[in-house]
Amino acid sequence: MSIALQLLINILIPTALYGLIAAGFSVFYAVSRVQHLAIGASTSAAGYAFFALVREGWGIPIALLFAIAVSVIIGLLCQALVYERLQQRRWFSSLVALLASVMLLLIVQSILLIIFGSQPKAVPLAFLQERFELLGASITLTQLIVIPVSALFLGLLALILKRSKVGVAIRATTDNPEVAEIIGINTKRIRYLTMLLVSLAAGLAGVFIALEFNLEPYASNSQAIRAFGRTIVGGTGSIPGVVLAGLLIDGAEHLGGF
Repeated sequence: MSIALQLLINILIPTALYGLIAAGFSVFYAVSRVQHLAIGASTSAAGYAFFALVREGWGIPIALLFAIAVSVIIGLLCQALVYERLQQRRWFSSLVALLASVMLLLIVQSILLIIFGSQPKAVPLAFLQERFELLGASITLTQLIVIPVSALFLGLLALILKRSKVGVAIRATTDNPEVAEIIGINTKRIRYLTMLLVSLAAGLAGVFIALEFNLEPYASNSQAIRAFGRTIVGGTGSIPGVVLAGLLIDGAEHLGGF
């Protein structure tokens, strides 16, 4: 029983962490046809921003808000300076957008390397790493927070996409942007709103990853690849799909390791 529960916890943690990133990646690709691999950069930047403020003695709530704000700013800058400009060109294609996204990922990664160096960094909040026994399994306070908060955020995001007016506009833009424009939907505004939601998810994931693992600039690459892989398996625009894909991938990884 304890082994099975420990395996379940070990599967749910990466599913929750990378599910946030993958959900954002999937939804943004469905809306804009841009493979936003730079979401890995937003995630890492949020983690480093949280680390920097905590190290300087700022409170956790302020550090969290600042980290998410950093992620949102990076995402909106990517949209305004690169993606939106590309989409106005006749020769725009998914391949061109992919190359631009990789370029953005490498630029932010290089900036993080310059500022923080290549050595791993750990957020100095030891009490969050305190371990508890749960029916024979071991779990940290961070992990106790990550799973329900991630599930709540993903559920809220799915609800917004399903029930709200913004969600209807996002789904209409996903289905057919030309028709959406004809019926009065500002698809450019919808792309910005989608990027905002995506960056919020990435920022939250970045803080959780900073608490759960050591921070490394090159980790942004693996975060982007994990998001891409889950989107391929789970389907674009489907939050339940990417969560299920995460469970399958992480389940295979941990069960295989066991």
